[in-house]
Amino acid sequence: MASKIVITGIGIITSIGRNAEETFHSLVNGKSGVKPIKILETIHKDKFVAGEIPLTHDELITLSGTRLKPPFTRTALLGMIAARQAWEDAGLNMDDNVRTGLVSATTTGGMDRTELHYNDFLHKDEPNPYIETHHAGNSTEMIARDLHISDYLTTVSTACSSSLNSIMFGARLIKNGIVDRVVAGGTDALTKFTLNGFNTLMILDKTLCRPFDEQRAGLNLGEGAAYLVLEKEEDARKTGKHIYAELSGYANANDAFHQTASSEEGEGPFLAMKKALQKAALSPDEI
Repeated sequence: MASKIVITGIGIITSIGRNAEETFHSLVNGKSGVKPIKILETIHKDKFVAGEIPLTHDELITLSGTRLKPPFTRTALLGMIAARQAWEDAGLNMDDNVRTGLVSATTTGGMDRTELHYNDFLHKDEPNPYIETHHAGNSTEMIARDLHISDYLTTVSTACSSSLNSIMFGARLIKNGIVDRVVAGGTDALTKFTLNGFNTLMILDKTLCRPFDEQRAGLNLGEGAAYLVLEKEEDARKTGKHIYAELSGYANANDAFHQTASSEEGEGPFLAMKKALQKAALSPDEI
């Protein structure tokens, strides 16, 4: 019988909480983190609202407690904070010789620092250390170094589905015996690139978004990071870890219809849900 994959650690930082407990408390009490933009320097500051984490770059470094040396991107710092929370929540350490992997997802990568230093890069001759932090894999490397993970590292970047794909991939790594446990999740900072891109698509609401409302005008962007620790159920029980949930069913699919729009039939989401239910051996009426 195949081993069950369970969640033993959770870490998250959002605009409504610096950890899982704060974020959950804010959610159940209806607190919104979508407010006027304060941290990101953008010409759209007074035009749109966003779920921005109200902490500066230096404040995030302090919160991370990292001993690594800069340069740090905002994306990497958010990821380091959330991944360490998940790591500590699961009571992990690297002295137990358990094969550990990191699957980290991001779309913007180190773009927040690139945008900030781009003009300096163009007009000054001296080397800029932030150039090396631009690529998506940099935040993964920083998280891995911070947690001393070296058995398996990979970065997933598939736009809005990135973090879910990282969790599915992490589960498959364990199922296939490549590693014994995985820290999986994603991190993204709010950037001009993201804001400008969604503005070009004309799908940003200037006030709080209103899903399912007849007068809805679009969505709100945000930033944050969240990671899970995944491991086999028998390993978790053997070490007395708290089990939050079982990862029983997961799947992904593609419409192959349009770059930014779903097919009218919703074929992609339907196939993904159907395959996830099949993997979990569940029927729709059990959900």
